Amino acid sequence: MGGHTAMLVAAKRPDLVSRLVLLESGAGGGSKAESMQLREFFRSWPVPFASTAAARKFMGPGPLSEAWVSDLEEKPDGY
Repeated sequence: MGGHTAMLVAAKRPDLVSRLVLLESGAGGGSKAESMQLREFFRSWPVPFASTAAARKFMGPGPLSEAWVSDLEEKPDGY
């Protein structure tokens, strides 16, 4: 939802936004089936991850995976 909000702000107030980088943001929101698939994908994650290396191993290579791993928050029980 953050990506969608960012697009709306950029469209309404371009004076506030000099650049916009989006990952996983669709303007239309997708179908109910797509939402269910995404929900199941995130539910499949074995969280918390023991380490960022474990998260990388699970998610595989690629820029989107790297973005997700770099966004993981360290907590006492893992990431």
